Amino acid sequence: MLKAKSILIFCFLFFITFGSISVNAKTLSFSSALQLNKSILDQSIELASKYILVSQKDEGNFVYEYNLLTHKESVYDSQVRQAGALWGLALTHKEYPSSQTFLAMEKGLRFFKTHSLVKGNVRFIVYPGEKSGSLGTVALVTLALIDFIPTVQDKKIKEIYKDDLDQYVNFLLLARKKDGQFYSSYNLETGQPFGNPSPYFDGEALLALVKAVKYSGYKQLKPIVLQSASRMHEVLVQQALKKDVDSPITKGFYQWGSMSFFEIYQARWENYRQFGQYVIDLAYWMIDVHETLKRPRNTAYAHEGLNCAWEIARLEKNEQAAQKIASVIDQGLYKLISWQKGSPLENEFLKSVSDTKALGAVMNSKYDPVLRIDVTQHQVHAMLLARKYLYSAVQDQSQTKSENKKVSSREIKEALLLAGEYLKNAVRDDGSFVYEYYPPTNKVSPYYNMLRHAGTIYAMVELYNLTNDKTLLKKIQKVITFLIGNLKSTKVKDQNVLVAIDYDNIKLGGNALAILALAEYIKVTETREYLETAQKLARWIQATQASDGSFLIHKQNFTTKKISGFISNYYPGEAIYALTSLYKIDKNKKWLDTAEKAAHYLILVRDGGKTPEQLNQDHWLLYGLNELYRLSPQKIYYEHALKITEAILNDQRKDPSDDDAGSFDKPAYSTASATRIEGLSASYQLVKDFGTKKELEAIFNGIYLGIQFLLKNQITEETVKQKKWPAKAVGGFQENSDIPNIRIDCVQHNVSALLGAYRMLEEKY
Repeated sequence: MLKAKSILIFCFLFFITFGSISVNAKTLSFSSALQLNKSILDQSIELASKYILVSQKDEGNFVYEYNLLTHKESVYDSQVRQAGALWGLALTHKEYPSSQTFLAMEKGLRFFKTHSLVKGNVRFIVYPGEKSGSLGTVALVTLALIDFIPTVQDKKIKEIYKDDLDQYVNFLLLARKKDGQFYSSYNLETGQPFGNPSPYFDGEALLALVKAVKYSGYKQLKPIVLQSASRMHEVLVQQALKKDVDSPITKGFYQWGSMSFFEIYQARWENYRQFGQYVIDLAYWMIDVHETLKRPRNTAYAHEGLNCAWEIARLEKNEQAAQKIASVIDQGLYKLISWQKGSPLENEFLKSVSDTKALGAVMNSKYDPVLRIDVTQHQVHAMLLARKYLYSAVQDQSQTKSENKKVSSREIKEALLLAGEYLKNAVRDDGSFVYEYYPPTNKVSPYYNMLRHAGTIYAMVELYNLTNDKTLLKKIQKVITFLIGNLKSTKVKDQNVLVAIDYDNIKLGGNALAILALAEYIKVTETREYLETAQKLARWIQATQASDGSFLIHKQNFTTKKISGFISNYYPGEAIYALTSLYKIDKNKKWLDTAEKAAHYLILVRDGGKTPEQLNQDHWLLYGLNELYRLSPQKIYYEHALKITEAILNDQRKDPSDDDAGSFDKPAYSTASATRIEGLSASYQLVKDFGTKKELEAIFNGIYLGIQFLLKNQITEETVKQKKWPAKAVGGFQENSDIPNIRIDCVQHNVSALLGAYRMLEEKY
């Protein structure tokens, strides 16, 4: 064993001194399954981020140490690690921005600015209780500003932060020695730098300056940054390892140097591939010589560097290095996540301790109850990097295979064309639909539903917008004529209005879906033929709205005028979507005002205080909120849309071994699943434009899984041949294999859901 390790050390020193093995040009792939995945990382990142947030004191700095067993905070502190925690917060805010993390960043930066001095054009930190300043503190606050400033929208506030950044960068330059390294300390009164260089602070300052050049406009500093980078590699890596093959100097510089060299590699500056090779060499050193997997304490710092090395190996197609580094990242992070309170992999020691205050915190070793803020900070950064590079690549590779094998936008379009054929064939001579068809018996239902008639028109017009099928357009015009024939004139509050009639009943949803069908037709065909009709239908909705925003009539007998006590969970959402669609055409602010009043009532009164699990999974409301937020960007619209979306995603059956994976009910129903995918598709568009990557990815995965279930329930030529059904069933959607009837609303919702998924995949790929 010792002999083998000696050979490894000899080889490593040889490569460090004389250059490394050339990269492997093979296509990168993964030969073994990884234990971790993005879902586990997402949960752990969220927990750790929340712990950092709740650990922030009113002053703006953080609880440095907290004992899990005694439930007490430590009296100890560290200025550098406090600044590091703020940088960790900046990184999570940059990746998953929220008002909470934004305010926390402002508070943290204010704390350090309050405890700082300005001398000329430089600013340095004067941390409470310290006798001298640490260069690492200034470097890490600089990093926090660099990553936070791009997220600031207010121009005046952004300029203030840029001025602060300029002063901190000037101080780092003041502390830089002629040889490229940095003084480690400074006088708290004068700011005068002094002290021998520290491998930690050298690396932190180097990373701050590299990122200042790359992201904050300090391009003039590039030559001296490259000089410092080369000098540090020579002194802190090459010379240090010649003296001690497992040098604590190299260990101190490791993650900061790796991250700095990685930034240089990504920027493709002079000799960038050499810096890239430095990162891979250091990763081999960390794995084989320092033996990071055998270390008993938390090694998240190592993973900050290893993830950079893995991404370089991937980009250079160095499969051998990528496989080796990936395995260590996976094993190492798996262990470290088990040291996190509340994580999906939480170890038995943590499970035995009850302390909600510690939720998300990370231990420094398997049984260490002292939770230090920098341990959690380094781990959250390591997980962010792992999620961004290794595990995204693994998922993308798996997803690509899955898409090629299971479903693509092309296949979805083929299914839509097939559904279009069914709908065209389902239009009768009088303009009505074959409402429900039973393929096994070749019989049709005698029942009808005008709401579903109108909803199906909407889906047909959406489909026509994709296909430009003129035969489909003629069928649309025919079913619209039938719809118009079922509208009746009446008066409400002395206004002439139109109402949609379904078995002598007026329904809020009937008027809403009729408006929606006509508005979509007007938009797509660019004709205003039915605009006045849609407006008269909208006047009835407006006239029957109460002052609190609710709707007084959900169902009313047209002949007797008797109002039913029936209240629909879905009609108000249909009304909101219909009115916003009409407003976008004629710009009549009455429609928008009515929609907004209705939305406020639903969100604040009907749904006020409800958990996601208690909400109606209302796809129509999600359509409406997507439109409303664009027309009137009120925070409550976006937040409520996300709550409904969360409820839908939480109910989805995700087990890949489940035959009905992607559906939402037991037993699984095609229509119910399609409506939820419609809702997710509306949320996807909203979050794509205004939300976070994390939110968007969750919705994408939900839609993608859902459409695979939907497509299984479409009747194809193969289906009718196998079951000996009539050919006219082809293209329709059955509820499930046990309920093979085809109803127009089942086809309608599947078409709208698949159109939403088609647009999503076309945009993404």
